[in-house]
Amino acid sequence: MRLLAHLYPDYSSPIITVHEALRLQRQYPDKWGKRCFYDLTLLRELHPIDRGAASTFAYPEGCLVEYGKHSKGIAHELVLNYICNTETWPVELNGKKYLLQNRVAIDEFFITDIATRNTCLVDCHMFLTPKSELYNELAGRLGIEVTPPFWWMKFFKKRTLKKFNLTVFELKMLPEWHVADPVNFTVEEIKQLQGKITDYLNSGTKLTCLFNPG
Repeated sequence: MRLLAHLYPDYSSPIITVHEALRLQRQYPDKWGKRCFYDLTLLRELHPIDRGAASTFAYPEGCLVEYGKHSKGIAHELVLNYICNTETWPVELNGKKYLLQNRVAIDEFFITDIATRNTCLVDCHMFLTPKSELYNELAGRLGIEVTPPFWWMKFFKKRTLKKFNLTVFELKMLPEWHVADPVNFTVEEIKQLQGKITDYLNSGTKLTCLFNPG
């Protein structure tokens, strides 16, 4: 489920909610009725699907890209937007500071256990550049789970991650980032929240190791 999208195929274009996109289509059907919107990470085409409070952006029919069935909220999507699109990311692990250099990052990455066919989702699968700190220690890649203040990883997910040999770190969201009313959240409010999240993540994000396959 996806709540946010760019208005145009440009990373600098405004970010709007699916509810705002649906309002534009209802109010200005000639201009917006058949318009596409664009996802935050790769500017892929999205279409708003009207399901009331559970409305979501979706990829065109037949597209192989998929997302999880439930949204974790506007702040969660903005955090992933930062992680996937930043070139360098200052982080802190066990009291030590590192600078990660992002080669490419994929949001909502699905992992399938070939033996059991069980599937789990990792919020972000990041591949580091060879010059990045922690490149050797992490074999060039890591997972990131962006979580609310109270959250735990289910056992079957740990088992699947172990087979995939992926070290996963946890980034806990701040309670003040929570958006209680996404239906009426405006473009300007999204911009303000995005600024707060960017400032926080640029200052050196504290991560904890959620899962180490070793």
